Amino acid sequence: MSAGRGYIVLAMIILAGWRPAWAAVACVGIAAAEAVNVQLQITNSVVPRDLAPLLPYVLTLAVLVVAGGRRPPPGSLGRV
Repeated sequence: MSAGRGYIVLAMIILAGWRPAWAAVACVGIAAAEAVNVQLQITNSVVPRDLAPLLPYVLTLAVLVVAGGRRPPPGSLGRV
């Protein structure tokens, strides 16, 4: 049911520096890309209908390339 969006969510959490509020903002941005994806499929746009569903994934990769870098995970991650 997640349609492969787990990768996107994980990337947004890591890029948000493991802060939930920033991760929520990043996920809202991805949700906006998903909405644009639907609009591109409905309307007669320049983007082919088969390529429009790739928009959230391409946006995630672009954010990873631009704002990438190695952010260390929290020290308490994985501790019981």
